[in-house]
Amino acid sequence: MADGRTLPPVLDIGYNPYGSTDWTGWCYGLSPARMTAWIADFAGTVHDRTNRWPVIYTTNGWWSNCTGNDAGFGDDPLWIAPSNSDTGGAPPTIPPSWSVYTFFQYASSGPFPGDQDVFNGTPDQLLAFAVGDTPDKIVEHYTAMGGSSSYLGNPSGGEYPIAAGWAQDYEHGTIYYSPTTGAWALRGLVLAHYRDLGGPGGLLGFPTSDETWTADGEGSYNDFVGSGGASIYWSQASGAWSLHGEIRAKYLAVGGEPVLGFPTTDENGTPDGVGRYNHFSGAGGASIYWTAGTGAHEVQGAIRSRWAQLGWETGPGYPVTDEIGTPDGVGRYNHDQSWSSDLAFPRDVISREGTGFRAT
Repeated sequence: MADGRTLPPVLDIGYNPYGSTDWTGWCYGLSPARMTAWIADFAGTVHDRTNRWPVIYTTNGWWSNCTGNDAGFGDDPLWIAPSNSDTGGAPPTIPPSWSVYTFFQYASSGPFPGDQDVFNGTPDQLLAFAVGDTPDKIVEHYTAMGGSSSYLGNPSGGEYPIAAGWAQDYEHGTIYYSPTTGAWALRGLVLAHYRDLGGPGGLLGFPTSDETWTADGEGSYNDFVGSGGASIYWSQASGAWSLHGEIRAKYLAVGGEPVLGFPTTDENGTPDGVGRYNHFSGAGGASIYWTAGTGAHEVQGAIRSRWAQLGWETGPGYPVTDEIGTPDGVGRYNHDQSWSSDLAFPRDVISREGTGFRAT
């Protein structure tokens, strides 16, 4: 991590001294595509662990022949060494992958021990390079949000590594970053609950969205990468609770909070140890239940109340359908695991329908 004294790590990549004296040997037997992939993996790993892009030390000739002048390394500072076509001490020829060099090895000996190198800039610029003042993804996102005038306020401390990424705390929130998800902001009770669930190293993983307000304006949510997709929803009335996997997918498929309301629990295991569920704040109560055998299905209102009276999943079993309208357009029903046939019931009766439920 940048501390104002330590320069970034360096990848010294050039002619293989142990191979054959041709481009196959000098390039370690790798094609340009394979060499580029290896360098990209190394650079990405260094960045993940230090939040700094490593300097690449190479020559124009080696880079051109062994990577094909891949243009994907512009974030990595260039430390250019002279090749046979360069005159020692003269400005070096730069591979087309870069527009400027950061360091130049202009001689292999001189007044200082070892190679003689020069920084392409002023002493103040060298200090800034050591500090790492080039905006990283967290800084870029914070700036795009409005910086200190955003709801996050001013930074609190510095960036710190967490799980496979980085985070920065602010007066009123935190921005989390990982190379695969990008940088996103959390705040308030959503942030507090996220931390309670283990943060980036927990079930939900890194965020994949900023705080987003729901369509009804009653609450907000953040999405996360973990568990087949995850979210934490918040409203003033319900608090902050998480959804993930197939239950979350069903929640979104049936319409989310306008249909089922906001979650009022995290995902929990059922008492019989077979299934999982979340409860929601929808009118009359709502739930989504899941098992590996039945999938995820919602049950709500009067049908859910009757199902609860009959013992939930330990009575009629788990729902095997969502709530469905009857063919005559008058009633609604869910089938459960013990369903075998449809029976008719009078209006205003909620009953076990042989093996299903119907509300009319």
